[in-house]
Amino acid sequence: MQIFAKDVTQKEAHLLLDSIVCPRPIFFVSTVNKDGVINLAPFSMSTIASTKPPMVCFSAALRANGKEKDTVVNIRETKEFVVNMVTEEILDNVLRAAADYAPGISELPYTGLNTLASLKVVPPRVSESPVHMECRLRQILELGLHQLIIGEVLVFHLDNDVYSGHDVDSSRLKIVGRMRGSSFVRTGDVFSNEELWRLGEEEEKV
Repeated sequence: MQIFAKDVTQKEAHLLLDSIVCPRPIFFVSTVNKDGVINLAPFSMSTIASTKPPMVCFSAALRANGKEKDTVVNIRETKEFVVNMVTEEILDNVLRAAADYAPGISELPYTGLNTLASLKVVPPRVSESPVHMECRLRQILELGLHQLIIGEVLVFHLDNDVYSGHDVDSSRLKIVGRMRGSSFVRTGDVFSNEELWRLGEEEEKV
């Protein structure tokens, strides 16, 4: 089966990509608007953008009426946001924030989650998440019906329970991955191949 991208609708392309490019990490993004109202929203089109300087990125779709989502509006105004990583324990809470709330309405009271003050940015962190990244906006790219938000990480917050001394122990983190549609995957079944990993690192150095 071959499918040419020029022959598919946006919905068909979405279904294909959503089912092929998975699992994907979920960024639970916290922002504040100009009046200080907290916004929380999950995004699963997300990944690392750079390691020096450390940067992460996520893609936000425009609303059906063509307007930007509150998260993007807030980031444009304040140039700041926090990425809170999603674990098994808080997935249900996070999904409550995915509902279509009216602009300017905070999702926080509906999630049952709590916040902690950040160190370098105004948006707060979600206290129930074991990993947070405080970010400053680097760029917003307009990509068709989506907007790619790229942020530089200013501070990593890591719970001692998941920090190994140099990185995060994924087996303890119990992070959730997004599959197609409303399907998710647990990441408890972690394996490694040290020999292949070393070969990859050696090739990068050449």
